[in-house]
Amino acid sequence: MLEIVALDPRDITLPLFRHNYACVNLSGTVNPKVFNHLTGLYWKKSGYKEIIAESPFKRKNILALITEGVDTGKEHRKLFMYEKIIAKIKEVITCTPANIGIFYLWA
Repeated sequence: MLEIVALDPRDITLPLFRHNYACVNLSGTVNPKVFNHLTGLYWKKSGYKEIIAESPFKRKNILALITEGVDTGKEHRKLFMYEKIIAKIKEVITCTPANIGIFYLWA
């Protein structure tokens, strides 16, 4: 089964960040700088403090892939590019014998 969900978390997080004094945010998939960009936390005028902790998962069980040959820039969001992206995802799925999580960021 393949499920594609396109969500911009900033639609939810920015109003929360704008109207609170403090918050604790955790991510097990991205580092603090990426998380701050994804959620819009860096727009908070009072700033933020980041803490990077060690992963509880064994390194041998983690494979992070970044693919080449696709471009998610607004001017490239055409049917041809979507087909290339889907082909890359299918390639990863076909070549991976275990569970897969695919995280996709529109730049």
